[in-house]
Amino acid sequence: MDVSLKDKLMAEENMAVDATTGCWNWLRGKNEDGYGYVWHQGKMHRASRASYEAFIGLIEGGLLVLHKCDNRACINPDHLFLGTHQDNAVDRNAKGRQVQGERHPNAKLTFAQVAEYRQLKQAISQERGERYSAKAARDALGLSKTITDHLDSGRRWKGLHNIS
Repeated sequence: MDVSLKDKLMAEENMAVDATTGCWNWLRGKNEDGYGYVWHQGKMHRASRASYEAFIGLIEGGLLVLHKCDNRACINPDHLFLGTHQDNAVDRNAKGRQVQGERHPNAKLTFAQVAEYRQLKQAISQERGERYSAKAARDALGLSKTITDHLDSGRRWKGLHNIS
């Protein structure tokens, strides 16, 4: 006898309810990113997608299942909604979950170094004029032209222009 997907998702050995958040935390297999997986009818399914389909309905058009609660292990259908990759990125950014600044794995500078560069550049600009400020500040701090160009254009540390 095949157990229904709903029954499998709701089994107490597979899922625990967090009374504080209302999340239904998946207890079984998870990938390296913390998303749960469930084996059903000979196939592996992401637990949040399986929950959405079991309790709400089919997922069409390549849509993603997103979490209102930001808990990757949560399978509570009330916490799930559908969206595109763009919707997922907008949701991530709105909730401040994007990695930026010195937390980014490719960061070459710290917050303090960015602040020091910007303060020095501003001081030089006031003393000698804008034309010389970036080069003089980068030379004084031993920074590359590429890095300071990225800082000045907003390609790097773009959400942090007011660091000083």
